[in-house]
Amino acid sequence: MSRYPNRHKLAVLAVSIAVGACSFAASYYIKSSEMTEWQRKQNVDVFAQKGTTKLKIQLDSASIGGAAFCGTAIILMLALKLSRKK
Repeated sequence: MSRYPNRHKLAVLAVSIAVGACSFAASYYIKSSEMTEWQRKQNVDVFAQKGTTKLKIQLDSASIGGAAFCGTAIILMLALKLSRKK
């Protein structure tokens, strides 16, 4: 990573964060629209077995956002690497 200027690294990080956050938000919105109002109001308490549906949606959305972040960063770094070779 030391071969790339700081502005390129920062741009890759910023774009990857934006894509990850947007995919998290979109996934959470889509999945939470399938929940009932009662499920949305539940507090997450694993030990009392309450709010597990909400927790599952949050974890699934975070996984999707993380995968989108990593995928975007890999694609952008490959694009940077290929553009520098030319």
